[in-house]
Amino acid sequence: METNKLLTLSSKKSLICFSIEKSISLKYFGFKVKSLLKTNNNVSPHPFDHSLLSQFGNVDYFLPSVLILASDSSFAGSFIFDHYEETNGFTSLSPLPSSRNKGKGYSFFFVDKHIEASITINVSIFNDADGFAISTSVTNLSKNPFIIKRLASVNLDLNGTSPTLYSFDGSWAHEKNLHTTVVNGGRLEIDSDTGSSSNFHNPFTIIRNNDTYYGFNLIYSGNHKTSVEVNDYDHIRIETGINDFLFSYKLKPGETFFAPEALIEVADSIDYLSSSFHKLINSHIIPERFEKRIPPILFNSWEGVYFDFNQEKLLKMAKEAKDLGAELFVVDDGWFGHRNDDSSSLGDWVDNPLKTGGLKDLADKVRSLGLQFGIWMEPEMISEDSDLFKKHPEYAMRIPNREPNRQRNQLMLDLTNDEVVKFIIDSVSNVLDLSKASYLKWDYNRNFSDVYSSSFNSFEYGYRYIVNLYKIMDVLTKKYPSVLFEGCASGGARFDLGILSFFPQIWCSDNTDPLSRLFIQTGSLIGYPAKVMCCHVSKPINDVTKRKSRLLDRFQIALMGNLGYELDPTKLSNQDRKDIKQEIGFYKGFRKFSFFADSYLLGDCYNSNISGDMLINSSKSKAFLIVALTGSYRGYLKIRGLNPKFSYQVNHHGKAYLGSYLMDKGIFINQSISKLKKDYTCQIMTFCYELERIKGE
Repeated sequence: METNKLLTLSSKKSLICFSIEKSISLKYFGFKVKSLLKTNNNVSPHPFDHSLLSQFGNVDYFLPSVLILASDSSFAGSFIFDHYEETNGFTSLSPLPSSRNKGKGYSFFFVDKHIEASITINVSIFNDADGFAISTSVTNLSKNPFIIKRLASVNLDLNGTSPTLYSFDGSWAHEKNLHTTVVNGGRLEIDSDTGSSSNFHNPFTIIRNNDTYYGFNLIYSGNHKTSVEVNDYDHIRIETGINDFLFSYKLKPGETFFAPEALIEVADSIDYLSSSFHKLINSHIIPERFEKRIPPILFNSWEGVYFDFNQEKLLKMAKEAKDLGAELFVVDDGWFGHRNDDSSSLGDWVDNPLKTGGLKDLADKVRSLGLQFGIWMEPEMISEDSDLFKKHPEYAMRIPNREPNRQRNQLMLDLTNDEVVKFIIDSVSNVLDLSKASYLKWDYNRNFSDVYSSSFNSFEYGYRYIVNLYKIMDVLTKKYPSVLFEGCASGGARFDLGILSFFPQIWCSDNTDPLSRLFIQTGSLIGYPAKVMCCHVSKPINDVTKRKSRLLDRFQIALMGNLGYELDPTKLSNQDRKDIKQEIGFYKGFRKFSFFADSYLLGDCYNSNISGDMLINSSKSKAFLIVALTGSYRGYLKIRGLNPKFSYQVNHHGKAYLGSYLMDKGIFINQSISKLKKDYTCQIMTFCYELERIKGE
């Protein structure tokens, strides 16, 4: 093996460097520098051999990235670096999804001769975007099985003190609120143990160390954990991967276990880090066939009629939606089995003609109006009041001889059962074949409980469930490549890169109140592009918050993402009908710009009463600002991302301003929202600015 060598991977603005001597260590990870030999290492010195992985049993007592229970019941690991190989366009053999179209990379191989196991760590760059992809796997080379107790996807050691963790936390209807926590000592963990990536803690995190921002996200939809650990010797360890709570995996001889792939960004600002993640997700995560496809404007039946509908009512809604400019009409929950509320029929994915008038006939009539047809399903769930449960009670996730825990009057299907996997694929296929739907909303309305398997250790359940979920999604999206699948999980409880690897968009939250959505969407936009974030305009009085809001505010907040409507268009006033028609007309032109623009957050909704989002094209010649006030405001709003030398006209008239002035000083705003108090309980006011570079300048 060649020693005393530096291996580097360089993206547009960042650099990662590995030093190979007797072993391998991470020498540098950060911004590009002219000479690695002259710069101080930004990674932490170690009293152990290498920093790409860490293990229990030597003088390293930080959280280990790998922990294996050997066949002799010992825990001490002794993985030694063996060799490396250069890669280009690395493709993983993992059953989990991974980023596509990778560039140059390295595979590093470690061997433990006592356990008789190997670990492979793959690091790759992307030729057209900043960021790095890292994946880790363990192979059993022995004749005996061993137990993987912990395997982090990323182990990163840095120099520094008091790093700040940016996490995106919340709950149902309050997803992805940004929180910042300074870690002065000890260990801080952000994790999910719900069986999904969860609405409590999104797997996307940012760590600020001095003036450098490190962004981490997992391509995984199950239980995850990110930890930041700090000691008094300026040593920081960051790990991210599968949550080791309720996890262990029995690896048989000759088998390989794959941890989820992680994406890492390094930047000098939240703005650049956010923009880099947007480009990575658009170009390397969402299905390639959707990369440049603009999604249709949909009207969803749910908040308009809930379970109370028939074909006549749905067709009236569809006709009105078409007249307003919609392109897709979606029939939500209640079309199947004998479902008139949420207590029955999940699993019975057969048409209820008393409500649909015949699903095929309904879909054909919707299409005859000039609309696409879409439908809702919740394929991973089962109702006890269903024909499926009566015939196959063993399909449900539950513990024998115990009363199951019910959430939303339903149980989960056991996706670790191969018969259930086939059932779901067949059920979804039957619905799509019958309806010829071009869109399917895939819902998931409860969390794990009653985890049990008679065929393997229940600690493997969460991982096996997610592997089979991806298998189902892979089969169906390949079988129906033109169908637009939208992920949903009680809103944003499974808003992650794993879902986006198969479904190019996700329902952001069940809460469509514009004030609530301002916070939810702001947190989402830091890590995820607008195109994947579904934002709907709903009824004046919100079902979750009970607040009343203006149609204008609901629409302009929805402009921050992928626009849709969730109301009954037959009940609109003449003025609302006129306004929505104008909104949709505007949006059809706007989306051609917005989905391919860079995004910059404005103000700070968490600490002030002015905030918003700015979209700007790659040439810096055109920008669009969505500004939101949660209180009266008099002052300047600084703009970001402009070319400082260009002159910009605001709203196509009036005085022109240099980009440098708008970024240093800003646009003067003098607005009061006191007038809203008379008629509206949702205290938010939104307005928009367009910036255009002066032609001929």
